[in-house]
This record gives sequence, C-alpha cells and structure tokens, in this order.
Amino acid sequence: MERVRISDKETMRTFTDALAAKYGDLTAFSKYGDPDSHVSYAELPRYARSIGSYLIKLGLNKGDKVIILADSCPNWALAYLGITYCAMTVVSILPAFSKEEVEKIARHSDAKAVFANSANIDKIEGFGLPVIRLDDLHAISDGTDAGHMPFSAFYSEEIERRIPDCHDVASIIYTSGTTGEPKGVMLTHRNLLWNAEACVEPFIRIRRGWRVFSILPMAHVYEFTVGLLLVMIPGCHITYFARPLAVTQLLKAFSEVRPHICLTVPMLIEKVYNKAVAPKIKAGTKAGRMLRIPVVRAFVYRPI
Repeated sequence: MERVRISDKETMRTFTDALAAKYGDLTAFSKYGDPDSHVSYAELPRYARSIGSYLIKLGLNKGDKVIILADSCPNWALAYLGITYCAMTVVSILPAFSKEEVEKIARHSDAKAVFANSANIDKIEGFGLPVIRLDDLHAISDGTDAGHMPFSAFYSEEIERRIPDCHDVASIIYTSGTTGEPKGVMLTHRNLLWNAEACVEPFIRIRRGWRVFSILPMAHVYEFTVGLLLVMIPGCHITYFARPLAVTQLLKAFSEVRPHICLTVPMLIEKVYNKAVAPKIKAGTKAGRMLRIPVVRAFVYRPI
C-alpha cells in the first residue's frame, strides 16, 4: 500500500497533516504498560495545533526556542510536533544532563519555554520560563499546578500565519560535550525529513503497521530521525519503553510487544547478551555442547 512521500518542500507541519490523512485511525504512539496511552495518526494535527496554540498564547513567536527535557514517551513526540507545527524550534536536551548544563543550554539557546517530565522539573526551577509538565501536559507555574494545558482552538487564525518553511531550523540538538562544552547543532525541517525519506526503502522495506519499540533518548538525532520520523513515514506503531533500561524488564517487554524494529546501541546489546544469552550457551550446557559441532552451530544460533 502507498506510503507518505516526502517532497523537497516538506516541513514537520505538512508531514503531520499528511500522516493523519494517510493513516487515520492507525496507532502512531503508545507507552509500554499503559493501555490508555494510544494516540492515532488522525489525532496528531489536533495535538500539534493545540500545543502550538498554547505556546502562542504564552507569547511565543516564530523561531522562538522551546526546550524538551524528558525521557522518550508519546508526549515527547507530540510536544515536538506541536512546537514545530507553528514554526518554533525545539531544543532537545538529554535527561542525563545536570542542572548546571541545562541552565547553560537554556541561556545559550535563549529558550522561551520548557517541556519537562516530573523527574527533570527540578533542573529547570528558577529559570523564569513557562513550564509544561510532559507526563500529563499540565502547565506548571512557580512550582504549583496551574491546570491542564487546554486542547482547544486557541488562536486558530494565528496558527495559519505561523507556517514554517522547509529551511527553518526545526531542532537544535546539544551534543553530550565529549570534547568540551555541549554544542548546539542546528537542523532544518528539510535536513531531518529528507534524511528519513532517504532511508525508508534502500535499507529496510518497513511495512505499514509494523511495531517499533523505542528505548533510546529522542534527544539524540539517531533515535529521533530513524526511530521516529523514518518509521512514521510508512505508518508504524511506536511503543515507548519510558522507564530505566533494566535488562530483565526490557526482555519481558520484548516478549510482550514483539517489535519488528528496535534501535539499540552496542552497550545495551552486550548487557542483553550477558544476561540472557551467555548463561545458556556456556560450557556444560546443552546449547554450549552443540555449538562445538560445526554442522549444527547455525541451528543453535538461529533461535538466539
């Protein structure tokens, strides 16, 4: 079945609208262990317009920077789409960054608002910026609950005037600062979407409705581009683990979600190997003895 095609003028806004039109009631996002967390593709523009209109109500303008400081979850993706839908720029920060690092980035980027989950709220206290709690999209004011961010048509006419261009900066991603202070990398709508489009078919033919398990931080461009944008193009269902990466819990989640795709890193593969694979193939086990026989070795590795 035909998938969404990315044009050379595509923006996060046109992309969001195209996904809704193409995939309708198919599930776009959900959170592992939360049956009420499902968000359909048809709902994406409504969430994006509501989040964008709320930021406009706060006084933000085209090109203003908005921080997302949280672990990956459905609301992370919705916040991103809402910010960029109205031509604002996302500043994505790794949850592992310290309060001092977050403050430096907030000042350097001249951020005007923050989306943060409960675990990271304390890192942005005292910055004097409007804060939306990402766990449930509640607005926070001076450490008190200021009420649920309303999903309604605030400033709908203004939204129609805040149309992004494909060459506008969609993301500023701050590196982990391996060789010094974190540095902001500016990526346009076209940068991100064309990278995703270029990878859809040459590397793996992803099918509509495939299950994707997201366990890495979307503040990294790898998980964001490949684990979000790329797999949304053919209409996949992304499930977010949204909890610490304990191998035992992760293996349980794999058995329940049974994903077709999961992005990972070598360190995590090593942990899974040491926990779940190595003990079963060590010397003295049945599998370990069979691995010593060349003609049956491939049959042992297949289920592994």
